[in-house]
Amino acid sequence: MSEKATLLTSIPPVAKSTPAKKSALLTSVDQSSKSTEAVEVVSSEGIAAEGKTITAFQGAIYASFVLTFCLAGFAAVVLFRKASKIAEARFIKSAKALAIASGLIALHGFFATYLFANYLNGTGVIPLFVTMALWAFVGPAIAVVLNHLLTPGSVPEKGAVIFDACAYFVIFACTAIALAPQLKEDASLLFSLVGGFLFIVPVARSFAAFRKAKARHPELRETSDQVLIYSLLILPALLPLLAFANVCKMGDELTLFLFNFITFDFVLLAGLAMITSADDLTPEMAAEAKTEGAAKGETPVVEQPEPAVVEFSAPRQPKSKKLPPRKPAKVVADSALPPAPRKPGAASVTAPSEDASEPANAPTRIKAPAKPKKRF
Repeated sequence: MSEKATLLTSIPPVAKSTPAKKSALLTSVDQSSKSTEAVEVVSSEGIAAEGKTITAFQGAIYASFVLTFCLAGFAAVVLFRKASKIAEARFIKSAKALAIASGLIALHGFFATYLFANYLNGTGVIPLFVTMALWAFVGPAIAVVLNHLLTPGSVPEKGAVIFDACAYFVIFACTAIALAPQLKEDASLLFSLVGGFLFIVPVARSFAAFRKAKARHPELRETSDQVLIYSLLILPALLPLLAFANVCKMGDELTLFLFNFITFDFVLLAGLAMITSADDLTPEMAAEAKTEGAAKGETPVVEQPEPAVVEFSAPRQPKSKKLPPRKPAKVVADSALPPAPRKPGAASVTAPSEDASEPANAPTRIKAPAKPKKRF
């Protein structure tokens, strides 16, 4: 019969403890004390030589790997679908960036599970460096999400996004190098401290921007949005502390279990908070948030990916009734027509026409009396 194909590498079974069989054996008799001491010898069944077993804690670590990458894959699919239903462009890009980060966690978790299964089978080493190196690529995605959510305007500055992305990459790169097995103890301690101190820079910038963003974006006051932001800031900050604790002689298996626990909580809290925020940011809810902000005297800036349905324009002026054009007044010019020839005795007829051209307030013309002729 052919073996069934499985996606996950098989691991040894968990060792089962058997009840102890007690047997009392008389070892010695003290003649002076006249008493005997019974010693209980605990016997347990030995492990079969042909098979290898693992402890229950190692089985829990393996289960945490499987649960983490399954949850991350599911969150990536849901976030990509929710991104198409969000009203604000800031949250659309944030949801897509978080979905990409969840997809990276899912793919990397599948590979890390394979490496840890080889470790349990005795053919590999515990994958501490590989698991922490994942966050060198998840960190820039966190920077993109925080800058889009906490920007005072509708679009964050490219310089701020690039600065935070580079800071997160350097932080988690130093943290991963601190867990490299070939590195000396002093160098591991130095890299873990550098990663922890550098984490103060993006966290301080994000907290300062969070206060200003609340005044411009009222939706950030909702519980889901605050859980999202705090989970993006606080949970990744625990990873440099975890690396420092491992350098200080904490067990590798315990470090790996706590790493999976932090990653699982990050995907769960950040993913659920982003999905809840997407449900609250439908076009109707965004309009209500904008109305509430305007009532409180705030001016929230909300950018929609599509033009609004209702467009406001200046009021139209009432159309004036067109009147028929006036006929131009007839102006009689002296040079327009030649004067008609005068007929004898027609002086009295043309006189009124000459007087008509004169203004109304013109003085009347009175002829002077004729001078008497001298008769001498």
